[in-house]
Amino acid sequence: MCEEHLYFALLHMRWCDRATFDQGLGRYMFGVIPAPARPLAKALLRRMNAKRLSAQGMGRHAPAEIAALAARDVEALAVLLGGKPWLMGDAPCAADAAVFGLLAAILTPLLQTPLCTATERHPALLAYRDRIMTRYFAETETG
Repeated sequence: MCEEHLYFALLHMRWCDRATFDQGLGRYMFGVIPAPARPLAKALLRRMNAKRLSAQGMGRHAPAEIAALAARDVEALAVLLGGKPWLMGDAPCAADAAVFGLLAAILTPLLQTPLCTATERHPALLAYRDRIMTRYFAETETG
């Protein structure tokens, strides 16, 4: 679910939603490209990602449908985690690393999206993200 569904909803949010793209990737990722070429590079990469999302299937849905599907994924993830400290028990495992990466990307502080809002409704997921940040990235600020 996380790798084949929620991840692609995140990609759609970051690349296909113009406002989110302009707040995030479009604002920070293209600084190394010479200014005259930036608009072309942005348009080309947005188009390539839209095609990739369509081929995968997520991009064939309307944005509201993608947000609703992603919110259901987040709900399922919250249920799976429940009150446990880690996905598979008392110690972190590889699945925790993968899910953490996804949650950290969804909860990027400067990007307020329906997917972020849906995730923020689950205190257990926020605590899970913070637990991993504290354990492995203590020098990094959480948002």
